Amino acid sequence: MSFLRRLIIAAGCVLCLSGAAAAQSELVTELAQRHVDITAQFTGEKVLIFGAVSHPGDVIIKVASPNETVAISRKAKYGPFWLTSGKFNVKDAPGLLYILSDRPLEELIDEAQRQRYGLSLKHSLSAATPVDVPADVSDWKGAFLDLKKRDGYYLEDGKAVDVVGSKLFSASMTLPAKLPLGDYKLTIYLVRGGKVVARQTRSLEVREVRIERWVSEVAYSHSWLFGIAFTLAAMVLGLVLGIALRKGGDD
Repeated sequence: MSFLRRLIIAAGCVLCLSGAAAAQSELVTELAQRHVDITAQFTGEKVLIFGAVSHPGDVIIKVASPNETVAISRKAKYGPFWLTSGKFNVKDAPGLLYILSDRPLEELIDEAQRQRYGLSLKHSLSAATPVDVPADVSDWKGAFLDLKKRDGYYLEDGKAVDVVGSKLFSASMTLPAKLPLGDYKLTIYLVRGGKVVARQTRSLEVREVRIERWVSEVAYSHSWLFGIAFTLAAMVLGLVLGIALRKGGDD
């Protein structure tokens, strides 16, 4: 038994035995961490979700970042050249969307339940709005999903949740290097007999830290000032390097 699994089992036992909440609730969940810090060296991170259920059932975990506007374009061949064409935007779509479960969703709940709770990538885009879609693009939602899945920002995995001993569960999700910032909403669903019988919501903050956060805030809030300062800094750096190289050549 791996160290990770022992950790999950121990955490689940604590949840089940340490408080009345586990005895009174169908579902108890927790995150191994409450925030992800983005630094200049950030290359991605694994986040552990674990919990316990009062009676055996299936578990679905939905992870969604704040909504954003996504630009989509495609390549078209003009003579010997491939150029960008057919650009359009999709507004109010999650920047990152993961739907994790212990079995494929089709085996757990029917289409009506998936649509009601947004428990599929397609149904989770009900609030998304395309803007200026080219006339020859017949399936903007399919193109959008393909793009997001290819880049690792959208995922539907029916084997990502590990159920241990019928009452404990865990899931480890790997977040990509370029993460949308903000408060991520994690909704954990307990499914039994083809119906959602309980759910709980957790929050994960993805934030920039130290100088990276300060630079990001200045660049966003005072973009013109940031641009001028950046240009002046580059000019000064170029001047200093030019002087240093000239002196080195004279020596």
